[in-house]
Amino acid sequence: MAGEKTTRRADARRRAARSASKVRPKLTPMIDVTFLLLLFFLMTFTFRQAEGGLPGSLPRLDGRDGEPSAMNVAVHSAGHDGELAVFRVEGTAQAITSGEQLYSVLAGRQELFDHKLDSATIIPRGDVRWQHVVEAYNQLTRAKFSAIGFAPAR
Repeated sequence: MAGEKTTRRADARRRAARSASKVRPKLTPMIDVTFLLLLFFLMTFTFRQAEGGLPGSLPRLDGRDGEPSAMNVAVHSAGHDGELAVFRVEGTAQAITSGEQLYSVLAGRQELFDHKLDSATIIPRGDVRWQHVVEAYNQLTRAKFSAIGFAPAR
């Protein structure tokens, strides 16, 4: 009986040692790896400016020597479900239906005023699609307008 009790105690100790080792993982290496990953991501992260911002400003109200300092470009929706756009440039009577035509009219206006036009205002009318307003913005930038603003329809 004495040998049997010793064997039982030894078996119980072995089982307790095995179960205790399974329950307690070593936390120090896991914490070290966590901090190393945190440090790695902090050191390699780069801050960038948010996308989607269009630089723009309101045009000046004063004219230079009777010449206009600002030009208005109205954007209307046309076609089925507004899939097409019509651009109207202030001071011209023609209706413009493409970005290339808009650029040629804007470049012609710049030459007419000896490249003294520096600001323009885009006026989207009705339920015009955003892509058409961006097209007007792109063509104004291409025609070397430096201050481009947006205004609600009058």
